[in-house]
Amino acid sequence: MGYARCPKCGYAEPFDDECPRCGVYVSKYLAAQERRASAGPWQGAAAPQAPPSSVGSTSGAFPATPRPPTDSSSLGPILGWTLGLLFLAGVGYVVLIDWFGAGFHFDVPPGWLAVDDDATEQAVQGMCPRVREKTTVHAFYTLGGLGTQSVLGIVEIDEAMPMDESMLAQLRGNIERARGQLQGVELARAERASYGGRPAVEVQVDVEMAGVTTSMLQLLLAAERSTMVVVMAAPGDVFRREIEAVRKALATLHPLPTGLRGQPWFKYSLRWLWVLAVVATAGFGLTRLRRG
Repeated sequence: MGYARCPKCGYAEPFDDECPRCGVYVSKYLAAQERRASAGPWQGAAAPQAPPSSVGSTSGAFPATPRPPTDSSSLGPILGWTLGLLFLAGVGYVVLIDWFGAGFHFDVPPGWLAVDDDATEQAVQGMCPRVREKTTVHAFYTLGGLGTQSVLGIVEIDEAMPMDESMLAQLRGNIERARGQLQGVELARAERASYGGRPAVEVQVDVEMAGVTTSMLQLLLAAERSTMVVVMAAPGDVFRREIEAVRKALATLHPLPTGLRGQPWFKYSLRWLWVLAVVATAGFGLTRLRRG
């Protein structure tokens, strides 16, 4: 390859590669010029040295910017999450315990002990099979020392029932049907009554099996927007001995004021809203913890 002019000294006679005047190899000279042009302004000259204080810095000529602490940035959301949980705990107390907890006051007769287990609750709900889905078990008691031979159960039905002759006729009809299916079933008493100024109906049934008589009392007491159901069952002699104490205690049975909370649609909707709020708050908190 020949050149007609030397790019360094301007020699104008044709030559192969080495300039006859200055002795430069034109191919190498041009290659060096191309490298300088493509490498940037700092190539071909001494690159500026970083100041001693920046030796070891990974950010080049620009000093590293300190990162703000992450703890303070997440403190606000965590504090809000904590306050939200405390608020939901207070709402849960009102919704699940105060408003929709026991829902009644009852002075337990002497010697009767409270029992709380799933099997007992199912047995008490079985006392009212027609409205099982509307039934809330409030309390279940057994007479101390006698196992489950003597029981006293209190439930509430989210349905207002009339305490009149039609209800008495319905209860009598139920007993008559039971008499047709079981031997030894006798209606001892069926009448209207009043407990704590609230109208009620009650029936007493005696059941004789294998020479042993068991007496049962079923009491329906009108509440504000619901019906309290009390069932007592005990051996005949125990029943006669305890019935007066139980009647005296039943006079103290008082459903707590319900108002709007007595409406089933309001009660259950509020409970589900509380559950959703707890789930949402817990999910938010877990998300913040993962980000932190």
